[in-house]
Amino acid sequence: MTLASITKLLVSALPLILVGAASAASIRDEPVNGDPDVGSIVVQGEFVDGDEKTFNTAIQKYSKGIVLFESGGGDLATGLVIGTTIRMKGFRTGVAPGALCASSCALAWLGGVQRYLAPTAKLGFHAAYRFDGSVAREAGLGNALVGAYLTRIGLPLESVIYITKAAPEDMTWLTPNDAKKVGIDLRILDDQATNTASRPPISGPASPPPVPAPQPPGSLLAGPTSSPSFDCSRATRADEKAICADAILARVDALIASNFRSGNSAISQSPGTRYWLRIRNARRENCHSDVLCILTVQMSALRMFDNTMPKWIDDYKVRLQTEGIGSEWKAVLPTTVGECVNTSIIGISDRFGEPLSPYLNASGFDSGSAADFRNGGHVISYSKERVLLDSRNGDRVKMCLVSIPKNCPPGDDRGRMYRIINMRTHDSAVISDSQHMCGGA
Repeated sequence: MTLASITKLLVSALPLILVGAASAASIRDEPVNGDPDVGSIVVQGEFVDGDEKTFNTAIQKYSKGIVLFESGGGDLATGLVIGTTIRMKGFRTGVAPGALCASSCALAWLGGVQRYLAPTAKLGFHAAYRFDGSVAREAGLGNALVGAYLTRIGLPLESVIYITKAAPEDMTWLTPNDAKKVGIDLRILDDQATNTASRPPISGPASPPPVPAPQPPGSLLAGPTSSPSFDCSRATRADEKAICADAILARVDALIASNFRSGNSAISQSPGTRYWLRIRNARRENCHSDVLCILTVQMSALRMFDNTMPKWIDDYKVRLQTEGIGSEWKAVLPTTVGECVNTSIIGISDRFGEPLSPYLNASGFDSGSAADFRNGGHVISYSKERVLLDSRNGDRVKMCLVSIPKNCPPGDDRGRMYRIINMRTHDSAVISDSQHMCGGA
């Protein structure tokens, strides 16, 4: 297959993809240019157990071809089997213009002997986990399976670390520069050949309208040129009023809401994403009317959808910093062993941002427990901690630093242990701030 024919296939896949993703993966195949030996397979929607069999039936019809993806991910094992099958058959993989391929979909895409991305496509990775109990079969096994798969298809250690470094609530969006640095071979197709400006985007962050000339930060405007996601006439909190009074903050708030509404349903509107957006909104409240503080929390929320920040937002942050207006949001955590701080709970969930239940799921999988605190603290456990099961949002807690990991890489201090004491129930437990120690996945 020539580069021109691959480009044509990626663009021609749009009508199929624009139909919309189903709740389980839709797997369709057809011969390329009437050649029964060369196939084009489109995989769209969430991966579920059994999709690998449907995929195998489709790919065995052809001796060569390309697999096109549009999926937010799903079952980990299914994605790994599909990727392995692609590699064994010697097929190529691609993501069409405007399409999104993330999580287990991105792992399957890596199975291609040659990998292609349209310029407007998005491909994202994070550490292995599951939203609904269907991905990781055993606690701690997921990343080991991913690492073995990546090694088997010939990727170096640097790529394994890169692919699994993002926490469950985050996403590492692959860029050509990153791919080159960590040893992931790919081809970005010619921008003009895949130009789809006349077509609506399939998924991914929406582009903001032109930004007006910035108004003086913190000043009260007659009305923002872009309305935020909420009704300003009902704003009661100081942070809400500050957003309504600042055109740029209002525009960023609207952009976050737009990403959430129009993004790929498997990513943007998952329970985990809703949970993390709610946590960031709760922390934004601590900013009161501090414009820079609010902006840094907003930028954290935007990175959930895309780790490439729009230039107009970065420029505004630099302007605020240069003019000395406000201060960035920072967590207020104990810094020395034995030190304690008082805070309160703003979120309780399992490890994946879903509602915490005392029971194992239908597969017998323990999805663990986690909590977020108003001071910016976060703890997470592979077990269902009693102190968290019995806690409620709003409970006052004492958070004490118990230990700090040693010999960590620069900038990576994961693995701090905190004793969490609920002042209402008087329960306590020592819990880590991360699922992995520093230097790990």
